[in-house]
Amino acid sequence: MQDKETLTPEDWELLNQIRQGYLVQKAYSSWKSERHLELYDQFFGKRIADKWSTVLELLKTSPAWDSFVEWSGQENLHIRDWGCGTARASRELLKFFAKENIANPKFFLDDIDKRAVAWSQKSILQTFGAETLIEKKDFDHEKSMLLVSHVINELDSISKAKLVSGARLSPWLIWIENGTKDTSKALGEVRDQLKGTHQIVAPCAGSGACPALKQKKHWCHFFADRSQEYFTESVWADFAEKLSIDLRSIPYSFLIMKSKKLDAFESDQRPTVIGRPRIYKGYASTLVCNESTELQDLRIEKKSNKELYKKMKKGNFELKL
Repeated sequence: MQDKETLTPEDWELLNQIRQGYLVQKAYSSWKSERHLELYDQFFGKRIADKWSTVLELLKTSPAWDSFVEWSGQENLHIRDWGCGTARASRELLKFFAKENIANPKFFLDDIDKRAVAWSQKSILQTFGAETLIEKKDFDHEKSMLLVSHVINELDSISKAKLVSGARLSPWLIWIENGTKDTSKALGEVRDQLKGTHQIVAPCAGSGACPALKQKKHWCHFFADRSQEYFTESVWADFAEKLSIDLRSIPYSFLIMKSKKLDAFESDQRPTVIGRPRIYKGYASTLVCNESTELQDLRIEKKSNKELYKKMKKGNFELKL
């Protein structure tokens, strides 16, 4: 791959085409070449990777973590990366499993674009080895986790219904999308469709209907931790300027669910902070989703809760209060 600091005018034009495709069509138009995939993965894929690493770290703080570790330790664990693209979800999960000393699972990379599958398989083989990948014929739904990443805007109603039906078969589901209002609400609808068969691990405190679906002003979204290279590599400044992308934040929406056929866990009843707190002189105001699955504005007084106010002001607050 070419050095990040020496992108050609053709590279920037291709990146702009990718960007415009998502802005206008809400989807990629099709991968034109390996270079197309490389550039997407280097820039847009990196921001997706930040979302996945943030969500996987949040999973460690959930009450379902011990259950997840135990289930993930089974022999021949299979993971289906649905609509894999450049397989950033799979690669981040592999890195996460290695860091947490969880045995490597076997991945089935699933995408209608065979060029993307071939590119992703090669990328995973180079880093993690051939034993990481399996073919569709060897995939076992009963021992599987379903990964879904940044596809919901590309699905028509029939495709979405098929994906949700497939999700009902999976013991575990991790689904991450961008943080726009429309996308978040679409993912909230999926959550409500699956809560009959699956227990909600995150981000919700409650198990009722998603309250954000009836809201015009609010939606369920969060902000990922940003990689340090955005601030240390000049190519990212060029990327932000040329493509009009704000690198100061990475908004996302997500869903982690576990089949009710597995052992239940005690849900985390702490309120979930939605979006970002609003900081005022002497207090902070934040929207939370509480254990009754209701949205409420919560006011944090500086004089009575200095540490939490300070964290919120610095942006270091946690997802759960």
